[in-house]
Amino acid sequence: MRRDSNPLIRNAITMMVSEGMWGFQAAMIAPATFFAVLLKEYGAGQIMIGSLAAVETGGVLIAQIFGLLLFVSIRHRKRNLILWHVGIVIPFLFLMALTAFFGRHFPPYLVRWLIWSFLASFMVAIGIVVAVWSEWIASLFPTALRGRMMGLLLFAYSVAGAAGALVAGYFLKANPGPAVYAICLLAAGG
Repeated sequence: MRRDSNPLIRNAITMMVSEGMWGFQAAMIAPATFFAVLLKEYGAGQIMIGSLAAVETGGVLIAQIFGLLLFVSIRHRKRNLILWHVGIVIPFLFLMALTAFFGRHFPPYLVRWLIWSFLASFMVAIGIVVAVWSEWIASLFPTALRGRMMGLLLFAYSVAGAAGALVAGYFLKANPGPAVYAICLLAAGG
């Protein structure tokens, strides 16, 4: 088997697939749609639904400063980023999946606040890592190509994200009930 000797092409393909997968998974559980419907199922009012935009943007944007403080080691950055995703980010998806699946056994207000809190924690965890992740990805490409490569990666993220949103919408329409929310959350974490 011939191994590609051009690291630029290998990195571009690997990162396009990676960002495409992340886009697909992230769009499956977009706060403005997926979580709005899920929280509404448990009786959320307009204020809680409206707060989802603040949770998403505030959690991701404000928390970025902490990533610069947590991920200072250039030598171990890739490893630490992967560990952060596996050990911190993804478990919040599993906690939300469990809450959605077993939510019918608990008071609706408790389920709403647990899901909202786990989502807020998930968004902050992503925010902490997003700037450092982008910096690491940029380091894979020559300076002259970074803008184009980041554009390609965002393209892959967006196209796959559109597909992910459509798949989640299909699942939600075809399978009413708490299990479908848990399945979407598990798929987003898988």
